[in-house]
Amino acid sequence: MPSQTTLAQANSTAPPNQALTSGPGDKYFAKTDAKTHGVDFSIWANGRPIGVIDWPSKALDITGGMRGHVNFVVVQWTRVQKNGSGTLTIGTAKNTIFVTRVTPKSPAKGRNSKQFIAPQAPVGR
Repeated sequence: MPSQTTLAQANSTAPPNQALTSGPGDKYFAKTDAKTHGVDFSIWANGRPIGVIDWPSKALDITGGMRGHVNFVVVQWTRVQKNGSGTLTIGTAKNTIFVTRVTPKSPAKGRNSKQFIAPQAPVGR
């Protein structure tokens, strides 16, 4: 270990003196599929409400509610029609984080959650 490198820097995944953002390095979205009908999806990130999607093929940018490290995302659903169904996908343009599927046989209300790590971006990116 070079004499100018601290132990914290040596154990870090970032190069020395490279600041990281507090937010995630990618944009995160919640998106319903084209067949969604009769279901309201509420999205929460890290204990805060982000928004509601209740139309087919709609996307919501949830990046503002995300952190550049550990995140806890919750999707709550309410079937507002007896035969309501749909799929909500949480992820980035390149990666799916998790999927919530609601069918007419699903409970009228429910939730799905996931904890994951979002990579941070270098400051200035």
